Amino acid sequence: MIGCGSPSNGGASTEQQYQQALQLRNPRSRAIRLMQIAYKQNGAGETASAQTTVEAAAQAARTIEPIHEKAETLASVAYAAGTVRAVNLASQLVKEVRSAVEQVEDLQVAAGALAKIAVVYGKHLDKAVLADTYLKQAEETAAKIEAPEGRAEALLAIAGRRHELDQTEEATRVAREALELARTIEDPRRRADTLAEAGLRYRKIDQAEQSRAVFDEAEKAAEALTNDQVSRCYALLNLAEKLKDAGEAARAKSVLAKAETEIYKINDPGEKEPLLNKLNQML
Repeated sequence: MIGCGSPSNGGASTEQQYQQALQLRNPRSRAIRLMQIAYKQNGAGETASAQTTVEAAAQAARTIEPIHEKAETLASVAYAAGTVRAVNLASQLVKEVRSAVEQVEDLQVAAGALAKIAVVYGKHLDKAVLADTYLKQAEETAAKIEAPEGRAEALLAIAGRRHELDQTEEATRVAREALELARTIEDPRRRADTLAEAGLRYRKIDQAEQSRAVFDEAEKAAEALTNDQVSRCYALLNLAEKLKDAGEAARAKSVLAKAETEIYKINDPGEKEPLLNKLNQML
């Protein structure tokens, strides 16, 4: 029986959640939901159930047709398999990810998948050399991304993976490269959003002081969007979301208040309503 955990607060048990997830028709949605359940089972000490659930997620991921989604999801399942100590499955899945990545044209997806399996190799399969090999491949792939915001985001993700492997200096190096790249983005809205992402990533690699400084840059970039009120509001909302994720609750609340003030300056209902909906979801 999968997931013996009892329902909490009247919710479905993990067994019921597992059975419901198996009924999802979209294989990617099914794989993602099963991974969520597996992490919950693993956290509850239900290791065997978690491993069975991850196996089901792998089966779903293997049937995904868009190759970029397949590679991305397989990498996530491999990571989950490592986390729940399904070592044989993780070892098989990283090979499948490598094969899928060779067919992926989206370089940002490819770089992310390579970096993720690097963590599986280094953290769960005890293969440090292969971990370094795939991190280097991830960086080389990221370097080929033409759009600076895409390249910066890929590098920030890689910095996070290096941090997971306790490669502090390398994580800092890659994050610094991504930040410098983010500052060069010509599009003001994209620059603001990428700086906000950089602020969050710096917090996740345990560099709180640098994180706050980058968030300062992101806020200034968002406020500088004086010629595009709608973009300014979206940039502020995005910044608030990243601040919240970074544990900066008070500052996130302050930026949300600022965004709310700016939203009410918009006269067009068609532009204002989606912003208000997003704001209300975040409050």
